[in-house]
Amino acid sequence: MTKEEVYQLVCQTSIYVDSRHKTLVRLARVKEAYIYLYEFMTNVEDKHHVMASVLFEELIRFDLLKMTSILDDFLMRLDTYANESTKRLISKIGRNIVYSKQLKLSKKQKQMLVDQALDWLVSDSKVATEAFAMDIIIRLKGEFAQEFTLAKGIVEKNYVSRSAAYQSKAKKLISA
Repeated sequence: MTKEEVYQLVCQTSIYVDSRHKTLVRLARVKEAYIYLYEFMTNVEDKHHVMASVLFEELIRFDLLKMTSILDDFLMRLDTYANESTKRLISKIGRNIVYSKQLKLSKKQKQMLVDQALDWLVSDSKVATEAFAMDIIIRLKGEFAQEFTLAKGIVEKNYVSRSAAYQSKAKKLISA
């Protein structure tokens, strides 16, 4: 399947589980599919970048080693996503990366993830993005104590005024 055919498949896919599943079955046979999807999702001017992000996250969820060749680029682009759906997916991928036993991250890569997680906590992000950000910070707290303390302060400050979902995740960060 060519890059253009993969793009057409992304354009024809709907958010419904059945549609995504059918697309993923086809994409699983395409060796370069994750690279194409990554390229499409980074083009935030294209309205289909959100669906490309959905498919990318689902395709690599169980094989994060596919991220190896694009990991540095992925981390450098963390702050480029404004669409809330895409930010949620990107933060979820970030969380999966730090919890992965497959990927070995450098100190610089971990720093990029922690820095972006802090940005997600102080920006006007949705709860899911903030929850994934908290997971990243909790996982890396041993190596980034100063950033963990900062995140804890942010979360404690916001705790009372936020939703029950936020408070639930915040409790885990505060008690970590």
